[in-house]
Amino acid sequence: MNKQYDLIVVGAGPAGLMSAITAARGGLNVLVVEQKTDIAWIPRTCVSTLYTTDCNGELVTVDGDRWIFHKNDFSIKYTGQWKDCWKFYHISPSGYRIRIERDTVPAGKAFNKETLIEDLAKEAKKSGVRIQCGTRAVDIKNLKKGVVLTLNRRGKEEKLKARFAIGADGLNSIICEKLGLNKYRRSYGVMAVCSYVLEGVKPAYPDTIMCFVGKGKMKSRYIFYGWPRPARTKGDKNQWELLYTQFVGGNNLEAPLQAFMKDGNYASWFKKAKVVQKRGCVMSMRVALPYPRVENTILVGDAPCWTEVEVQSAIQYGYRAGKGVLDELKGDPGLDEYTDYWKNTYEYLEPGRTERANWGYVIYVLDDDDLDYLFKLMDNKILKGYYEWKVMDYVRQVLEAELPRIAKERPSLVPKIKNLLPPHQLSLRKFVSI
Repeated sequence: MNKQYDLIVVGAGPAGLMSAITAARGGLNVLVVEQKTDIAWIPRTCVSTLYTTDCNGELVTVDGDRWIFHKNDFSIKYTGQWKDCWKFYHISPSGYRIRIERDTVPAGKAFNKETLIEDLAKEAKKSGVRIQCGTRAVDIKNLKKGVVLTLNRRGKEEKLKARFAIGADGLNSIICEKLGLNKYRRSYGVMAVCSYVLEGVKPAYPDTIMCFVGKGKMKSRYIFYGWPRPARTKGDKNQWELLYTQFVGGNNLEAPLQAFMKDGNYASWFKKAKVVQKRGCVMSMRVALPYPRVENTILVGDAPCWTEVEVQSAIQYGYRAGKGVLDELKGDPGLDEYTDYWKNTYEYLEPGRTERANWGYVIYVLDDDDLDYLFKLMDNKILKGYYEWKVMDYVRQVLEAELPRIAKERPSLVPKIKNLLPPHQLSLRKFVSI
């Protein structure tokens, strides 16, 4: 434990790298440890899309090869490709849509996450950050004036000391677990996710992120997501990703993907599709941490969040975390400022926010005929903007407003809707098991 750092960051994702860059630019001695051996290899499913509206207290726009974070007044370099997504659709079994669209600015901009990580890693090294891959954090202890991290590298353990630590090690964070933070967080279960990265897909809505719901020709109800992926380099073929998720302990995750592509209502889109990569992840679904700090350690990125945080927000909070460490070493309450900023901007800390997001998917317990009927009511309405979770509030408002019409045209559906409107007790696990 001879070597001591000002800051050790666990995790070399967008949040971890941005916090390291910010601290190193301020003159700190920074180490980033990452368990992957290839920092830009992304085996984990991720809907890599930049929101073009306000998100978690920040507005991000693109200018050339820069992402501009307007409210925090910084930018990052991104040299990769883009795929503009002008629409976000939730699609019923018969093809009726809940429509989110934009006219002048894309609803979202799909980017290549591998290139983003490469660009951030280059900037980190340029700023003096040391990045140590193939290294896993196994324990952390806060001291009176610092932290001690136990790391495992190629089967050998070592202990390193730092003045501060940042846990940016993902949704299943070891740092959160070792600090005892997860025992205070309500759990909604553990989801397993599998996705195919595809070439040759011919979707009816090529510039659209889609959520498919219902049963259709499948054996059970489903939620699939599909979205465009830009090529990693110019000249490569653009791709499309198809995702399926279920609670851990269910059946083979690939079987539903294969059935959806072969026998589903949209099988014609996949006639010439080729699987070029299989990706997946396991997601521990917990409520967000209201206070992402334990003494000299703070949490950023997915670690303190409900499910996952948007990539742009991970970078935003990484910047604020690195700045907080810098200010703390100057004698200012930088870590308190970071936690205050988190509490004031992270939207899933709003009372009832998580429950409302869950509710949006609970309506999909309805059978296909009912889903088609309700989606048809909304198919001619267009919601301007892009923020998928807020769509669920929109759906609830529309259904409440349309209840008198539904009572006339389909009275048997009214008690079902009222039973599902908040407050409700139907859990996500019950939905997925139906």
